[in-house]
Amino acid sequence: MGALSGCLGDEEEGGADNQYTFGAGPSDSMSFAMANQFAHNLESNSDHTVDLTSQPSSQALSLVLGGENEMAWATSFIGQQAADAEGPFADVEMNYTPMQIMSYYYMRIGLVAPVDSDLEYYSDLANEDFAPGPAGASFYPPFEMALQETLSEDDISPRHMDVSELADGLAEERAVAAGGPLKMNAIIPAFMEQTYSQNDCRLLAWDDDAIDGIQSNPMLSGVYESNDEMGDIQEFTSSDETFVVSADFIVFGSEQVSADVVYEMLDTLWNARDELEEGHAAFAPFHDDEFWVENLTTELPVHPGAADFFEEHGIWNDDFEVGEV
Repeated sequence: MGALSGCLGDEEEGGADNQYTFGAGPSDSMSFAMANQFAHNLESNSDHTVDLTSQPSSQALSLVLGGENEMAWATSFIGQQAADAEGPFADVEMNYTPMQIMSYYYMRIGLVAPVDSDLEYYSDLANEDFAPGPAGASFYPPFEMALQETLSEDDISPRHMDVSELADGLAEERAVAAGGPLKMNAIIPAFMEQTYSQNDCRLLAWDDDAIDGIQSNPMLSGVYESNDEMGDIQEFTSSDETFVVSADFIVFGSEQVSADVVYEMLDTLWNARDELEEGHAAFAPFHDDEFWVENLTTELPVHPGAADFFEEHGIWNDDFEVGEV
């Protein structure tokens, strides 16, 4: 697509600072496919040049904080770990501050079980093997923390497997429940549709105490999703909407990127939303103005270039903190 160009290291001294490297996720992931369209759109409609690199989100954000990359995608959960120098960031040299730029995409996270099983609630998974997707997936840490609202740490027994194995893993009873990303932006992943087609599935439910705990935890996010937009699951909870954990992905930058560059980048993308969606269906939510800030957390600063842009367009939340450049 021509987006893999413009590495910052090729700049001449005194060159424009609108050339930047974006850590965009595994090369076979939806995040990387979105990033290709993101970069293509910017390069077609502005003088911005984007060099895409492929890393897991924690590594991509580490490179931003170390000053090697300018931008990266990561969940708000990982961003908070970075700000606190915890988890994968405990030994990372922090030269810069993680700042939020814009919503990127969300994953609604959950598990399904066979309808003829005794499993109804996540609390029923105590000491049972469940398949939440591959080991090391960026969506699993917040989901595991959510499970700890209803299960003890010792009761949680993940049996990680590739998403391509989930349908067979559930059918062959290698796991009592399976899942992971039930919905990604407006898209039901093909591996979940396959899981539903091979198995009569029930979506597991959170009890009220767990929902209260998840909603009150600043590290976690959860939403009520309409059942008729969640794919061909056979059975849901008794209401028309079901509470699911959300892994909210954000584009992060730092004070290494100027406010003008961030503002110009957002302005270009904002004015070409039809082109973005034509290039990848996962950009459909970007037609909703509020989505641009929906995934942002009040726990981390927002880049001042983004703050200016969002305030100008009437979607700024005064609870957000503005970072310094």
